[in-house]
Formats: sequence, structure tokens, C-alpha cells
Amino acid sequence: MKVMEKGKELVRKVQKKEDCFQDLLLEVFIDSANNIDERDGTFNEYYVVVSIKPDDFMETHSVLCYQNPAWETTCRFPINQPLIQPLFLKLEVVRVSCIAEEVGASNGEVVVGRARIALPANFKTKRGWVDLVRFDESSCRLNGEISLTMELKRINWLY
Repeated sequence: MKVMEKGKELVRKVQKKEDCFQDLLLEVFIDSANNIDERDGTFNEYYVVVSIKPDDFMETHSVLCYQNPAWETTCRFPINQPLIQPLFLKLEVVRVSCIAEEVGASNGEVVVGRARIALPANFKTKRGWVDLVRFDESSCRLNGEISLTMELKRINWLY
């Protein structure tokens, strides 16, 4: 009888909330961008750099297009820290094969738009168009928009 009770207690103990280690997963679907580059009408190659921490980033595949690139790519970031302070998703849309005279094009690439977005709260999906900002020499201006969906998911590991 005592063995069964110990077994039941063990099961109850494992099912307590304190014994679950919770991780979060941020899932970001990057769809497309509009009006990001007013160039001379040539085809250009673009990709997106996505990050939540400086040392934790992902890049989409490159897309060659005339205008309004579409990546339709999902990036997943595990978040192994409590959300005491708000976290932000940072995006950079990069154009490849730039002309040498362009500011920031020393490596043949230039950031044509950036965004910083707060992670969704309460494990809800955040979807829509986000304005992109571009920094040129001494100015900052709106430069197109990017369509994305973010979802914060809870992953429970039972020990």
C-alpha cells in the first residue's frame, strides 16, 4: 500500500507546475516587401537578416527580382530566458551587388531597410506590415515596408 502511495505522490510531484521547465519559441514568417528600393529599373538581389540578439541571427535565401521581393520563409528562434524585459525582433533588408558609390556598399551589399519590433505578448500571433527605415549619410527616412507574422509559442519539457 505504501509503495502505491509513493508512486502516486511521485506522479503528482512530477505534474506540479514547478517541475516543468518552460522554453519559448519565436516563429517568424517573412513574406514580402514593398517599395524598398527605387532603383534604375534593373533586377536586384535581396535577402533579410533576422535577429533577437546580436550573436543569434538568421538570413533568408536571396531573391532576384525587379521590385517587391518575396521570401516566404520561416525563421525559428528558441528563447531560453524569462521575459522580464521586453525583447525585440530586428530585421534588415539587404541588397546585394551594389554600386561602389553607394554609402555602406564597401562589401558589395547595402542595408535598404531596418525595423525593430516588440515580440508579441501573451502568446498571440502578431501579423501585418511593418515600416522600414533607411539611414543615408546623415538622414533617416521611411523606405518601404515588410510583411511578416510573429508567433511566440510555449514549449514545456517535463522532468
